[in-house]
Amino acid sequence: MMRRRLSTGIEGLDNLIGDGLQQDKVFMVSGETGTGKTIFCLQYVLAGVAGGENAVHVSIDEKPSHLLEDADSPGWNLKNMLTGKR
Repeated sequence: MMRRRLSTGIEGLDNLIGDGLQQDKVFMVSGETGTGKTIFCLQYVLAGVAGGENAVHVSIDEKPSHLLEDADSPGWNLKNMLTGKR
């Protein structure tokens, strides 16, 4: 049975990995500092929320205020999404 795939929100990446990540799976994103892990995860979360999905971002070393700052950099208003304003 083929699992449904969810867009990462990154068109070029989705094309490379077969139209997104498999639904109902857990993925860990790891790498060195500055490799884009946080931006990738935030983009994935924002794409999911925009598509009506629920999302959770777990970080073991970043403060919520830093995540909000990172999201502001490319112009994503994460604060509004957290308060239910889209």
